[in-house]
Amino acid sequence: MQIYSLSTSYSLYSVTDFPTRIHNNSNTMIDNIFTNKLKNANYSVYSLINGLSDNDAQVLSLSDITVPDDRNELYSYREISTHSLNEFQTSLSNEAWENVFSGNDTNTTFNNFLSTFVRTFNASFPKKRTK
Repeated sequence: MQIYSLSTSYSLYSVTDFPTRIHNNSNTMIDNIFTNKLKNANYSVYSLINGLSDNDAQVLSLSDITVPDDRNELYSYREISTHSLNEFQTSLSNEAWENVFSGNDTNTTFNNFLSTFVRTFNASFPKKRTK
């Protein structure tokens, strides 16, 4: 019952309503497919006997699904190569770390370290954009 409550809290419901394991005189439903019935109201589920095990495969067919066309969207990425990693390491080794090691306050020390690291990271691996 706990699994049912957890799945329904995310609007997920089991759509399998037939036995998925048939063995000797036993029929059990041990495999499930969960979907959001509110978003995917037009679906069908059926069993596919594949002969590979005593569990049948399940096939879920969703109708009226629209897939967004995101071919024109821009994506950001960072190009990381062996060369740029070596340059990053060299840049870090050439940094003046006195502001990190001389502080008495842990938060200030960490913020100084993080600021230096992120600045060097962004300089070594600049963001690029592509479709």
